[in-house]
Amino acid sequence: LANRIAIIKRGTLLATGTAEELKRKYLGLPLMQVCLARPLQAPWPQLDEYLQVEAHGEDFLEYRAVQPEVANPMLLRRLGELGAEVVTLSQTPQSLEQVYLNLVEEN
Repeated sequence: LANRIAIIKRGTLLATGTAEELKRKYLGLPLMQVCLARPLQAPWPQLDEYLQVEAHGEDFLEYRAVQPEVANPMLLRRLGELGAEVVTLSQTPQSLEQVYLNLVEEN
C-alpha cells in the first residue's frame, strides 16, 4: 500500500497526499453517528458550538465535530440527562473511492 497517493484524470493531476490528508481535504471532518434504542422524546440537544449536524431522525443523529474527543462525551452526557438509551456511537467510514468520485465529478 502506498504512503502517498496521486489522483490523475486524463493526464491531469487532480490531487496528491496521504489517504488521511485526501479524505480530510475532500470529504471534510469525519462523520459521526449516534443511534438510540428508542425515539428521543425531546428535541436533540443543541451543541452548535461543538457539532455540525448533517442529518437526524427520531432515533439517530449524524454530525461532524472538529474535536470529537470533546463533543462526543458532551453529547452522550446530554443524551443521558434526557433518559436516552444510546445503542451505538460510531464514525462512518470514509473511503478513497469517495474522494476519487468527488474529484472526478468536480473536474
